[in-house]
Amino acid sequence: MTETHYNTNHNIFRNIFRNILKNIFRDLKQIQNKNIKIYKYMGIINAILGNASEINSADLMNEYRELLCDGEQIEKAFKIIRDKWVFTNKRLIIQDIQGMTGNKRDYHSIPYASIAHFAVETAGTFDTDAEMKLWIRGMATPVVQNFGRNSDIKEIQRLLAKYIL
Repeated sequence: MTETHYNTNHNIFRNIFRNILKNIFRDLKQIQNKNIKIYKYMGIINAILGNASEINSADLMNEYRELLCDGEQIEKAFKIIRDKWVFTNKRLIIQDIQGMTGNKRDYHSIPYASIAHFAVETAGTFDTDAEMKLWIRGMATPVVQNFGRNSDIKEIQRLLAKYIL
């Protein structure tokens, strides 16, 4: 391949990529300028992608009342299709709803004291989700959960730090 041919192909790909980015940013600007509320669709998108979407923790108090200890309060809660991740002031409760009818439920309790360390990753420009990893003492691999773009992963990090550190 000659130097001229290489430069021509390089310029073509650079222009294609530049146009794609220009269109993406134009669309984002239009959404921002028109103040279009796209977040109401994020729950559906997050469910399809397997990302957790925040739910109102006050609504869960009736459902979790029998599971909570004296003085235990729900601080944050997230839903992944039918399953839930519930952060309390004492532990993380992972609810796995099983079966076609959803009558069978598995509650996995992770006391904050058993979490050796954790990591969070925020969503990027082209990344649609944030990620949290929890390393539980005695387990070789971390527990990993993706969160939707509109979830405040930094707040989750502060919550974990409050109870783990």
